[in-house]
Amino acid sequence: MQDLASPLTTELEPEGPSYAARRAEAREALERLSQLIAAATPATAVAVVLLDGEVERAIATSGLAPYTVSQRTGLSAHVLTSALARTLNGAELLAYGVVLPINEAWHSWSFCLRRLQSRWGNSVGLLWMARDKDRPFLSPDITLFDQSAMLVERELGFLARHEDIINQRERATVEVAQFHEDLLQQHNLYRELVKHLPNTGVLIFDSDLRIQLNEGWQSFSSLPKGLTERLGQHVIDCFSPTESARIDAACRHALLGGHESLELQWNERTFDLSVGPLQSATGAITLGMIVTRDISEERRKHERSTATNTRLEALVHSLEAGILVEDENRFVQVCSNRLCELMQLDVPSEQYVGSESCELTSKMASICFIPEAFEESTLNLIDSKKSHRQEVIYLADMRIIERDYSPLSMSDRPMGHLWVYRDVTQREQSKDLLQRQADELRALSLVDELTGLYNRRGFLTLATQQLKLCDRTMRPAVVVFVDLDGMKRINDDFGHDVGDQALIETANILRQCFRYSDVVARLGGDEFVTLAIDADFELSGSIQQRLYDKLAELNARVGRTFELQFSIGMAPYDPASAEMIEEVLARADSLMYEQKRARKAIRKS
Repeated sequence: MQDLASPLTTELEPEGPSYAARRAEAREALERLSQLIAAATPATAVAVVLLDGEVERAIATSGLAPYTVSQRTGLSAHVLTSALARTLNGAELLAYGVVLPINEAWHSWSFCLRRLQSRWGNSVGLLWMARDKDRPFLSPDITLFDQSAMLVERELGFLARHEDIINQRERATVEVAQFHEDLLQQHNLYRELVKHLPNTGVLIFDSDLRIQLNEGWQSFSSLPKGLTERLGQHVIDCFSPTESARIDAACRHALLGGHESLELQWNERTFDLSVGPLQSATGAITLGMIVTRDISEERRKHERSTATNTRLEALVHSLEAGILVEDENRFVQVCSNRLCELMQLDVPSEQYVGSESCELTSKMASICFIPEAFEESTLNLIDSKKSHRQEVIYLADMRIIERDYSPLSMSDRPMGHLWVYRDVTQREQSKDLLQRQADELRALSLVDELTGLYNRRGFLTLATQQLKLCDRTMRPAVVVFVDLDGMKRINDDFGHDVGDQALIETANILRQCFRYSDVVARLGGDEFVTLAIDADFELSGSIQQRLYDKLAELNARVGRTFELQFSIGMAPYDPASAEMIEEVLARADSLMYEQKRARKAIRKS
């Protein structure tokens, strides 16, 4: 491996007079101008002062030695508020706290001061002149002083410009040298690093796109033009003419801070090129790097995998069953067209791939007879991590879906979830007629023959199921107990047919006052009960008022032979209490009898 050559190819100074010489010339010109001002005014002392941080420094003088004082005790701190000449006497300057390294009697002198403004920057200094004894400066002297100040400003601008150029070149030289030193120190690191990267080569090029470092490319025998012997050559000479334009553009982009990835084909091999910049510690970019990998085998594996996935996808979409595959984080991997048909999804199956499966589950749940049960069952199956087959799902449109679930794993590592959906509506509808008749007979045993409401058995069965749902969803419920008043009197005075009519009218009032989803039943005799779902107990007053309003409306009809009356008891159900339906029913019954006793007491009084 050859040692890296220094990237500096030009001298520090250009041809002709050096910047350092020009700086010296500018200082000499300022000294001569100071002497001319002193002779023309005439003045005992003249000084050109520059501000350097908190220090006031004389860079050209006449009649006194160069001096340096604190800006706080210098002249500049008191005259930089105006660009016009200003005259002061020594006593005034002394009162300002000014300290001048001249004759001790300077406080009796006359001074003329002017702020200087360079052509290329902000205010940079001060020009002042002084006369000894009590000789004030007159208007002609001040006018000549102002004119001289313009010449001083021009020379001062030249000086400032030369100083900036020299400082910038010196800083750039240091940065490039430091970067070059860092690169030399990292040479062995690059070499060792590339040795441990299989099928990888590293090439470093300079700002002229000349190769400076080359490691690992030896293994790429299929690359053109003997790249391992190309140190110092142009980068694009190492590649085929058809690729040279792309390589040249990517390398120049890298030297501007950009990154690009290219793919090249050569001798039936595929190479991946990553082109980017190399930055120094200060962020300067003078070198670029190309990292190349032979990805031929990876590409062939990818093509084989793609072909396999294509065949599997075709197989999945040809199945009569709907298929859903999720990864371990429940993102959709496979969603078949048949699944979209079965679950009435209005988006093409391929649009679900990559999305969160919970959104898809919610859409499928929306067409189920009990959406909450579908979502709860889905989560329970995933949490169980066990296969489950032939789960039956009832849809709102009366179709019946059968679902299988299987957790996916590899080497005991979870890989996702597999769901299989089948439409078994026809199979379920063709069950044995006797079984359906048995179900119908069982359903009949849950209904009160006279009123058409549920009987006691029906109420306890359905109410128990509803309270379980309330427990899972934390929804409140209210049990309303209704008992007819004076039922025996109606039977005795008007006969049992009228008594049956009273029971039917009570059932109709309950149907009108409660929702279809509420469970309304006749427990037996003259006792009725309702389980109202999603009913807050704070609304019990409005429920009771609605019942009594319907009762009053019924009794107000013309031609009635008897007046219907009933008592009401209402008990809330708290999902957190996990009470049995019988316990809530008993509380409502007790509250109803309290109302009945209170009403009897009122009638007797």
